[in-house]
Amino acid sequence: MGDKLFAIPLEAFEFNTDDKEGRIVLNLNKEKLKEAPGFDKDNWPSHSDDEFTNSVYSLYGVERREYA
Repeated sequence: MGDKLFAIPLEAFEFNTDDKEGRIVLNLNKEKLKEAPGFDKDNWPSHSDDEFTNSVYSLYGVERREYA
């Protein structure tokens, strides 16, 4: 998507441990990715920005987890 970077929650990926190549899959179509909140390489979002973080988790349909 050009120079646009995306924050994607780890929970949105599927890890195929049966695959010899160890593929990681993000099951998402291009149209949904176009809706995703993005940023450029010189302007990263703050990890403490709950509004941005919640919008990312909501878009990918995964629950936000708190890690220690």
